[in-house]
Amino acid sequence: MLWTVLFALLLILVLQTQMFVCLKELRTRHSTLSFPLPPHQRLPGAIIIGVRKGGTRALLEMLNLHPDVEMAKAEVNLEHYRRRLDWYRSQMPLTSSGQLTLEKTPGYFAITSGS
Repeated sequence: MLWTVLFALLLILVLQTQMFVCLKELRTRHSTLSFPLPPHQRLPGAIIIGVRKGGTRALLEMLNLHPDVEMAKAEVNLEHYRRRLDWYRSQMPLTSSGQLTLEKTPGYFAITSGS
């Protein structure tokens, strides 16, 4: 049990560090723009993959506390592979330049036998 908790804390620390690296890269990339871009729906900059009851929702809620992070409100699931990219993008929230779009679905962890 103790090893599981330590592993989870280490994983959260690694993910938080990676998120800050992504946000820093977004800020430097968009700081060269001479005019601000209006908010629009972007593809996710990060996708959280995990098993059901594995704490992915808690992780997403903690990351969403950051003002530069926006999350998809619903789990998109594997359906976006069968639909067009336009549909997948339409499921994402409006974000400004410099913000990170996140998406989380436990179904990404599963392997379907029909595919």
